[in-house]
Amino acid sequence: MVQHLVLTVRVHGDALGTGRFHGMRQGAPEWPPAPGRLFQALVAGAARAGQLPEAVQEALTWLERQPPPLVGAPPRTLGQRVGLFVPNNDADALADPHDVSEIRTKKVVHPSLYPADIPFFYVWSGPLEADHAQAIASAATSLYQLGRGVDAAWAVGELIEAEELDTRLAAYRGVLHRPQLGGRGDVTLACPAMGSLASLIARHGATKITFAEGRREQASFTNPPKPYFLQVGYGRATDRALFHLQAVDTSQAWPWKLERASKLVELVRDEAAARLRSALPAADADIERVLVGRKGDGRDAGPIEQRVRIVPLPSIGATHADHAIRRLLVDVPRGGPVSAADLTWAFSGLGPVHPETGEVGPFVLVRDDADAFLDHYVGPSHLWRSVTPVALPEAAARRRIDPARQRDDAKNATERGAEEDRAVGALHHALRHAGVRATAVRVHVQREPFDGHGRRAEAFAADTRFAKERLWHVELEFDRPLEGPLVLGDGRFLGLGVLAPTRPAAMRPAEARLADAYFAFAALGDDIADEPETIARAMRRAVMARVQALRPREELEPYFTGHGGQHDT
Repeated sequence: MVQHLVLTVRVHGDALGTGRFHGMRQGAPEWPPAPGRLFQALVAGAARAGQLPEAVQEALTWLERQPPPLVGAPPRTLGQRVGLFVPNNDADALADPHDVSEIRTKKVVHPSLYPADIPFFYVWSGPLEADHAQAIASAATSLYQLGRGVDAAWAVGELIEAEELDTRLAAYRGVLHRPQLGGRGDVTLACPAMGSLASLIARHGATKITFAEGRREQASFTNPPKPYFLQVGYGRATDRALFHLQAVDTSQAWPWKLERASKLVELVRDEAAARLRSALPAADADIERVLVGRKGDGRDAGPIEQRVRIVPLPSIGATHADHAIRRLLVDVPRGGPVSAADLTWAFSGLGPVHPETGEVGPFVLVRDDADAFLDHYVGPSHLWRSVTPVALPEAAARRRIDPARQRDDAKNATERGAEEDRAVGALHHALRHAGVRATAVRVHVQREPFDGHGRRAEAFAADTRFAKERLWHVELEFDRPLEGPLVLGDGRFLGLGVLAPTRPAAMRPAEARLADAYFAFAALGDDIADEPETIARAMRRAVMARVQALRPREELEPYFTGHGGQHDT
């Protein structure tokens, strides 16, 4: 049976049940607490008289070689930001240690507030080495803080089976964050990697104070070496439910016009919200906020990461696919105020209701288990193209031309180029707002669709709050493969800005996939251009060392070493 190592951490809360976490990263509150921070807390808790027990040291060395863990954290709000002027840690440099007026420095305190009854979760998945995993679980009982010194905490470590883990995660009221190696991520967290433990030991043993020789002794303070951790992008885990549109009177699929994608999303969203309000009247405000996107009084919706995303999926992937919408994807962030089970129930069997007759039709939503269809929208791929156009801000809108004056008000090449440049700039902001961490190395915008069965951007403006001049079809090429679904722009919660990968790697012929096997790097340093062979050999050794670190007990195959096969090179 595959087991999972689960560390459950709780930080002490106040009398009102509010937990406070004071960890900071690069001047901003860190959330969730990084696995690297937990790793340091385990080292500090297990050490005795400056030494780690041998079994714990071996277990921590094993842990730092494991893939980044799943992280669970409670929903949080930010407390008040306060600047405190406190003595720096160099009072020994003063003639009178009691006079600290000259060595005060500003320390920023910006706590994260959260329900103290919801713990932090860190989950390392198998295959695990039972002895090392059990040693980590035992060492967790010695943990006494997480974050700054004021963040007193305790932890429990367990080895559990997959079925029990699924049950716990389903009942968890916090937010789950999954590592997104090489892809998108909402936040970057420090994770233990090979060498992390050695760097912490070196940091602890480094000399803090030295005394200069001479006629007058003077304290000289040196900074210890920084700890080493791998920076990993984490994305919020979601629950996905796929539905297809089925005719009310038959079992046939009901195709919805592509250009009316926003209208479809609004219909099913409002009907699902009404069904939920009827079943959960006490949760009316939460339903309005996470599903409709506004508060009960019509104000802003609060944290956008809690919004439910309804994504129309036009039929694509074949030469004669007509791009009609036959499926909807409901993407529910984990840890929201309305459970994924309740939201899935609200959409199941749902159909638009006629305002006068009260009849449901002409279609209903039926749960669809054909997850293979999602491959058309998931990727991974470097190149993505819009299926429904992206709605950009008003500043990126094209100049409107009166149809009666098209000849007189025609745009020249300079004006068209300026409009496209503004749209490209707005797209980079849209990527940041959508949490896309990859860099778009090439961006192209146009009004025409990229597929013969698509629709021009202007056709999607009807019955929406977006002017047709704000809509653009886009093509984006990224510096690394991205996984979807990828939805961008101001209309990403209204069915606009849906992108599809162009010929995902799994569907491409071998000769086309070769393009994904080449990478270019810039080598920084002096006189390296004259020694290309030395650089190539050093890079080869570095790659083999990194691969060996990920698989310490496996022999490297000829793919990496170039030796040992029939074609020794």
